[in-house]
Amino acid sequence: MPVALDARTGEEVARGAAGCQRPVVHEKSGSVLCTGSPDGSVTVLDGATLKRKRSFGAGVTAGPAVNADGLVAVVSGQLVSAYDLASGERRWSLLPTLTEGAAQEVYFAGDRVLAAAKNEVVSIPAAGPASDEDYESFEAKLPDGFALESGGRPLASGGAAFVSFPDGFVFSAYLP
Repeated sequence: MPVALDARTGEEVARGAAGCQRPVVHEKSGSVLCTGSPDGSVTVLDGATLKRKRSFGAGVTAGPAVNADGLVAVVSGQLVSAYDLASGERRWSLLPTLTEGAAQEVYFAGDRVLAAAKNEVVSIPAAGPASDEDYESFEAKLPDGFALESGGRPLASGGAAFVSFPDGFVFSAYLP
């Protein structure tokens, strides 16, 4: 549950809804984005009052991720969508082919939206795909004998993605 505090005194000034999970703050607007609603939508809260402003999406399984321009990316099953933070309007949706099921994480990296599944990443132009095939896909080629159990959250930096694994193995690759 998000709580707003007075910066000078540290006293509580507002309390958000109890169902707010995985809060993400959009620095430019101060809005707080939450998952955890019964319909699986993303709820946008006012950053100062923590009152509900709007919600969008349904059945969200990964995200939200928000960029500086207020574009919000989410995944619902295998469907990757982007919404305008200010209006809640959907800007675009794409159903990329994922060989390992649904994406588990969604990120922004430069001018791309990255949807990461078990051992692959799909890269989509953040401005929106020009067609249903306007995306790049990268499948990890793991060393022989390496059993992919679970990895950490990918880190995108300098045009590459890095994922660390519990046994100390670090996988890196240039982003598509």
